Amino acid sequence: MKKRGLKTNEFIAPASLLKRFLSYFIDLFIINFIIILPFEKILKNIIPSNSFSESYQYIQNNPGVGNLIFFLSIIIGILMVVYFTVFEYLMQQTPGKILMKQYIIKETGQPLKLINYIVSNLTFIPIFPFILLWIIDPIHMIISSKNQRLMERFTRILVVEKYSFK
Repeated sequence: MKKRGLKTNEFIAPASLLKRFLSYFIDLFIINFIIILPFEKILKNIIPSNSFSESYQYIQNNPGVGNLIFFLSIIIGILMVVYFTVFEYLMQQTPGKILMKQYIIKETGQPLKLINYIVSNLTFIPIFPFILLWIIDPIHMIISSKNQRLMERFTRILVVEKYSFK
């Protein structure tokens, strides 16, 4: 089966674990600049101290500040879901996947829809039960024969790369 302009000496296969992790860290590096840094400035205005213990004490004494920090973390998580979902839905690649020469295909069944990409990326929402996926997803990816995260398996998403042989 010929896919994505494959030549006869090329084939697609699940992306390697190392490249998957590298592409993820590249995306997190980009997210740090476009999403997290603007919120960091807001947090510095809310919490007057640079010391962890003083900041913790300040948040304990001002419950409204804790609620605001929780709200900001939810907003950051939603923006991260949007980042991954938009890139993956429109291009089947995030900037990190582009650099690592990876892309997304459907594993089996019906064509992928926007909801597949959204559900696959719910891992970034910092509330229970999604927080459990911070541990389960990477473990599942390591033990999976196709190097799939658990949420990718549920949504029939497969991250692949093109291999060549001579």
